[in-house]
Amino acid sequence: MFTLRQKVILWAIYTRVFVLFVQAFVYFAIKQTDQITHEAHNNAKHNFTLEWVQVDASSHHNEKDVDPTFNLSDALFLLFGGLMPKHEREVQNNLHISNNGYTYEENLLYFPLYPLMVKGLSNSFNWIFRDMIYGFNVDSSSFPANPALILSSSILLNAIFFIFATDRLYYLSRKVLKDEYLAYKSALFFCINPASVLFLAPLTLTLLSAATFAAMASVESGMGLFTGTYLAMATAAQPSGILNLLMVLYSSMRHVSTQTILFVKHKKEKKKSKPAVPDNDYEQMLQTFTKIGLAAVLPGIWCIVASMAPFAAFQWFGFAAFCKLQKHEMGNFPEEVIEYGQIHNLTMPGQEDKPTWCFEDPPIPYIHVGGMPQFKEPFSHWVPEDWPHYIACTPAMLLILRQIGQFFKIHKKYCCRLGLVDNALLGMIKPKILPWNLTQALPREALIYLLQALLIILSTVCVTSLQGACRVIMATSPVLYWTVAL
Repeated sequence: MFTLRQKVILWAIYTRVFVLFVQAFVYFAIKQTDQITHEAHNNAKHNFTLEWVQVDASSHHNEKDVDPTFNLSDALFLLFGGLMPKHEREVQNNLHISNNGYTYEENLLYFPLYPLMVKGLSNSFNWIFRDMIYGFNVDSSSFPANPALILSSSILLNAIFFIFATDRLYYLSRKVLKDEYLAYKSALFFCINPASVLFLAPLTLTLLSAATFAAMASVESGMGLFTGTYLAMATAAQPSGILNLLMVLYSSMRHVSTQTILFVKHKKEKKKSKPAVPDNDYEQMLQTFTKIGLAAVLPGIWCIVASMAPFAAFQWFGFAAFCKLQKHEMGNFPEEVIEYGQIHNLTMPGQEDKPTWCFEDPPIPYIHVGGMPQFKEPFSHWVPEDWPHYIACTPAMLLILRQIGQFFKIHKKYCCRLGLVDNALLGMIKPKILPWNLTQALPREALIYLLQALLIILSTVCVTSLQGACRVIMATSPVLYWTVAL
């Protein structure tokens, strides 16, 4: 007999296998569609999409030994090919960085944690195959080339991250919803969400989701060392991971509010019973400040520093690589990478003509290359050509907005206090809350998660695209899965 947590993990494994085989079948059936879609996309957008420059630098592989008709590398690309569309810029850049490093200026839009993990795993496979070749005298042509290993490693890592994210979502849901059955249903809906295939593709969404849900669960259990570690991983995967600091700030504010209320309440009770004693008041104040410092201030500072450090470090790397280093200080790029950059006039590290943002103040590549969101006129970036994305994303947004309205209707006074003041601590009668199956509203503890989702939705008006916001919500907000589970 399996526990609910074990069932959730098994369901996550089953859905990954199912999605993998479905996309492989579809890709095999209509293999030429990807090229047609790619050309149509470029013609519609009138812009350049960088493609993965596949370089096989593995020592065990020799092109002369490869069967020109079909080999294991071809089989892997046929199995996973549907997960690497040529018009998906993030997929192409992640695979290119894993294969060749940060060779072009556009690569600086994509953060390094996921590509580094993919590169490390593929190098491990290469090392194992090299030992097998030299230790067991195995034919090198029977092993896949390095690009195929990179693609396979990215899929394997995302499958592992997805299972971990599902487990952390289940744990977080139990903490917040205080209902094991709702937590179970929320995790199941996460496994079959409409964007499920994106969590298997070589995107950073799965790593972002795993790190975010783990950080949220850690905050609910009490901020500590691991909380900052998860936050750092989320930011190192995607800059949108910085939004998780909202949870940290809110948790710190609640700790400060709770300790302050307890201190004031204790002082008032003391005055009613007997005259205040200065020494005891000072001792109580010192105890209050100590609790605030240990439970809110110090963990909060650690989480903020840990979350911002990957962003700052990566910007320094980009500045040093493209603005400071000279050509003789750089390693030799593969000929394929140099040729591709010259054909498409791409900026590469070590060039004499430095990018213009090198002379800006501050020289932050993410801002100037085009990654930093910019405020626009309301809905000016909503174009008719993106209507399929609007149709796909609108139901999820409407479900969340409906839940926010229902939540405010049921917990109006709690929302006005931002959940910082607990009536029970003030000696007031705690209002009776109807069960969720009657109100169809999330419990009061879900307030900060609703505010986070609302902030992401509002960003679609003037800042980001609806598709991008929907992806972030699917990966980092548990509200949608909680709402569907009600």
